[in-house]
Amino acid sequence: KQWYQRRVRAFLAAPYPETKVAVTKFIGYGDMGVYYPPYNGDSLGAAAVTRALEREAAAGGLDFVLHFGDISYARGRGYIWDQFMTQMTTLSEQVPYMVGVGNHEYDHVSGGDKDPSGAPENGFHPEWGNYGDDGGGECGVPTSHRYISPDNGNGVFWYSFDYGLVHVIQISSENDFRPGTRQYEWLEKDLKSVDRASTPWVVVTSHRPLYTSQEQHSDHIVGLHMIM
Repeated sequence: KQWYQRRVRAFLAAPYPETKVAVTKFIGYGDMGVYYPPYNGDSLGAAAVTRALEREAAAGGLDFVLHFGDISYARGRGYIWDQFMTQMTTLSEQVPYMVGVGNHEYDHVSGGDKDPSGAPENGFHPEWGNYGDDGGGECGVPTSHRYISPDNGNGVFWYSFDYGLVHVIQISSENDFRPGTRQYEWLEKDLKSVDRASTPWVVVTSHRPLYTSQEQHSDHIVGLHMIM
């Protein structure tokens, strides 16, 4: 028989709530992808960002990372997920890597019975939005199984956590966020519970931006509805 020993790594978790910290440092972004062939979508950018994050973490300049959607761009291809997880190993060995879902992990027009978010029918498709089938059939399933999130919301789709001076809320722009929905009511309750004396900074992330400078009218319309 052949035996293989896996590397064991450790990183510092979030400080206890009563611990006084002077600075909390994190990096947040959306979109990444992999830099392994034969997939060459954003390969150079993914490689450069990954190396920069590794250097920042190794230098002690990083407490955690937020990646809010469009993670691997696997779109149903499991080997790309494997490549992405390998790509991010060095970074995620050093700091917590917290993710949210984007259109390329989730959006679907069929297979809604497999959707772990519990969204009705085939997900969120408002007439004013550009929500399609970008998830390639994943329906959020691989993301839900590959990443662990706090259990105070709806799995990887929406949740919150405290880290030092910051209260982080990750919401899903791919699920219905309008007043009266599960996500909206959860967000309202979570915001009301924040202790600004302990966490004076509140960071809310979603994959789709409320404000955008790109010349893409459909994204601008979605942003307007998120603001409203």
